[in-house]
Amino acid sequence: MAKGSSRNSFKTFIFLLIAVISSAVLGIGVFLMISPESNIFGVSYVANIEKTLFKTVLKNGENINLEISDYNKIIFKTQNANIKVLCGKDNANESNIVLEKNSFGYYKNDSKTDYTYDYYASGPILYFTLYEPEYSFLKLYGNTNLILNISDFEILNPNINFEFETENGSVTFGGATSQNEVNPSLITTQRLSIITQNGNININEKVKITDCLSIMTNNGNTNINLDLETLQFFYKSNGGKLTTKDFTNNLSNLYLDTEQGNLSLKNVNGGVNLYVLNGQFNAKLIKGNFETSQNINTTRVNIDKVEGNVKIVNEEGNFKVNIKEILGNVNIKTSGGNIKLDNLLGETNIQTKSAGVDITMNKMNTKKLTINTESGNVLANFKNISNVHLLKTLSGQINVKFSSNCAFFLNAQSEKGYINKVWLNEKTTGEIINNLRIGLSPFFLLQLNSETGNIIIDRYNE
Repeated sequence: MAKGSSRNSFKTFIFLLIAVISSAVLGIGVFLMISPESNIFGVSYVANIEKTLFKTVLKNGENINLEISDYNKIIFKTQNANIKVLCGKDNANESNIVLEKNSFGYYKNDSKTDYTYDYYASGPILYFTLYEPEYSFLKLYGNTNLILNISDFEILNPNINFEFETENGSVTFGGATSQNEVNPSLITTQRLSIITQNGNININEKVKITDCLSIMTNNGNTNINLDLETLQFFYKSNGGKLTTKDFTNNLSNLYLDTEQGNLSLKNVNGGVNLYVLNGQFNAKLIKGNFETSQNINTTRVNIDKVEGNVKIVNEEGNFKVNIKEILGNVNIKTSGGNIKLDNLLGETNIQTKSAGVDITMNKMNTKKLTINTESGNVLANFKNISNVHLLKTLSGQINVKFSSNCAFFLNAQSEKGYINKVWLNEKTTGEIINNLRIGLSPFFLLQLNSETGNIIIDRYNE
C-alpha cells in the first residue's frame, strides 16, 4: 500500500510541477506580448504588421518614378516572404511595389527584429532583396508578401525577364491586382526563372512566356494554369507535384528532373526529356520524342499517346510503363517492373530481366518487334504480321494472340515447357516447330523461344 501511495504522490508532484512551469512560461509569453519593450531571460517579443508602398526607386543616386517598362530584368529575392507579380488597374493605376509585413514572434537578444531591404535600379535591371526578422526564439506567425503591381497602362519591354528566388515563400506570377478585378491584364515575358526551397509556385493563365521557363524547387508544388508557348521548359525538384496544361509550341522541349516528384502534363507539341528517379509521370499527348535518363528507377510512366520515338533505358531499373499508343520507334531496357504498350506502329525493341511485357501491335504496323527477357512473362497481341518478330525468354511464359487475318510462318521451341496451340487444341512438350505455315500466303516469320517456360499461342476472329 505504501509503495503504491508513494508512486501516486510522485506522479501528482510531477504533474503539478509541469503545470506550474507551463503556467509560468505562458504568463511570461503573454507579458512580453503586451509589453514588447520588455526583456525576460534575454527573450523579447516583436510584431511586424505594416504595409509599405513603393512608387519610386533609387537609380543613380536619385529617386525616380517606378516604371516597369524601363527594365528588361526584374530580380526579387526573399527568405520566407511570398512573391507576387500581378497586372491590372485596380491597385496599379501606376506600377508599384507593396511590402505587406505580417509576422510576429519571440527573439533572443541581438537578433534581427525588423525588415530591411536592398531596393534599387542599376541600368536596365530592377533589384529587390528582402531581409526578414529572425525570430530566433520562437516564430508564431509569418505571412509576408512582396507584391509587384504592374500597371495595365504600361507597355513592357518584349525581352523582359523575371527572376525570383525564395527559401520558403510561395511565388505567384500573373493575376488580378485586387479581389474585385474581374479581368486581370496579360503579362508577357521572354524568360521566367523561379527558385524556391519549399514554397509553392502558381503561374496563372494571364501570362505569356515566349522563350524559356525555368523552375527549381525542393519540395514545393507547382501549378501552371495556362497553355505554354515557351520554347524550353526546365523543371528540377526533389519532390512535390507538377501540374500543367498544354505546351502549344511544336518546337518546345521539356526537361523534367525530379527525385520523387509527381509530374502531370496534358498535351505537349514538342519532345520530353525525363529525369525522374522514383516519382510518377503522367501525360496525355507528346507529339515529339519521349526519352528518359539512365537514372530512372522505380518511376511510373503513364502516357496516352506518343507521336515520336520512345527511349527508356536503365538496365538496373524497376520502372512501370503504360503507354496507350506510340507512332515512332521504341527502345526499352530494364531489370524489373512492368511494361504495357498498346497500338505500336514503329520498330520495337524491349530487353528486360524480370519485368513483365504486355504489347499490342497496331494493324498497320510493318516494323520489327524484338522482346528479350530472362524471367519475365510476355503477352503479345498481333493484328497483323508484316515483319520478322522475335520473342525470347529463359524461364518466363510467352502468350501470343494473333488475328485470324494474320499470315506468317511460325517457329517455336521450349526445351522444358509445353507449347499449346490453343486454336488447334494441340498441347505438346519438347516439340520444335519449324516454319509452320499459318494463314494464306505467309511471308514473314514469328519466332518464339523459351528454355523452361511455356508457350501459349491462340488465334481469334476479327
